[in-house]
Amino acid sequence: MLIASEQTKGSWAKEIESPEMVPDPYKDFYKSQFNGNNNFPYSVITPKFNGFLRQENEKLICSLENKILVLENINGQIIDYCYSIQDINYIEAGSILLKAWIRINGLTNDGSSTSSTLRFNTVTEYMFHPFVDQIRAAKDDNIQSRNDSELATFDYLSEIDFKFMNYAKDALSSGEHVIDHVFQPEIRSKIISIFGKSLYQTISPTHISILTKQVLIIIKDTGSDNKNGNRRFGGIWLFIPLEKINSGSIIEKDENLLEFSLRLAEDEQINIFFSEKKKSEIKNFQNRILELKGTNPTS
Repeated sequence: MLIASEQTKGSWAKEIESPEMVPDPYKDFYKSQFNGNNNFPYSVITPKFNGFLRQENEKLICSLENKILVLENINGQIIDYCYSIQDINYIEAGSILLKAWIRINGLTNDGSSTSSTLRFNTVTEYMFHPFVDQIRAAKDDNIQSRNDSELATFDYLSEIDFKFMNYAKDALSSGEHVIDHVFQPEIRSKIISIFGKSLYQTISPTHISILTKQVLIIIKDTGSDNKNGNRRFGGIWLFIPLEKINSGSIIEKDENLLEFSLRLAEDEQINIFFSEKKKSEIKNFQNRILELKGTNPTS
């Protein structure tokens, strides 16, 4: 019987640093693709999870020059998903307490529209940063460090939401310039009042949208703990290359709610909710996206 520490380590991702470290099920594939290649690709393997509601197969992800390759072990059979960087619609990275994941959405080399999700312990989250950076391709090599004036853009959030101030600053890569951003606190709706106490439901968690010249970054809270209503530690980061945004629309919903809908390549759609008070900010944000894409903004 495994002790708790061993069970925890079993959920960690592991870096594969050499051909000798490649697990047996993947050896033939690696030999066929990288045999004789002096530059062994950066590779990370994630464990298999046998959950009650969801089972995750073991997966291995590796970084090539202009591609990301995901290998999935399905009962000993290796299925490969190869994503060219220019065909990736977005990458999502998330963590809730000790649970973390990364999701890649886009076209594979065979023209299929699909997503690959890898799950792992948050302790090993740092191993996946190179894949996020590769997909974002946002770094300006002429600038070696982040500009303090760019980070100061979010200083005002220290009095509103310190957690999201740090999230916003950490999301910027070296050399990125903030074109615009919109911060939206949690949107809640009252369900009922009983004996002078009101019960609420969350319509939309706290989130911030950050627009740079290369990418749209959306950071969302993970919601609240159902037991005590406290916000859970963690977040969800969405990185969308600007060229993958085909259109955006603002839809007025009930209860003074706005839906900002982004349509991406392959009919992928991302929806973000704002309070009606943010309408002018969202309209300006939408116009800035259109300007960067070389499309005439609407009035």
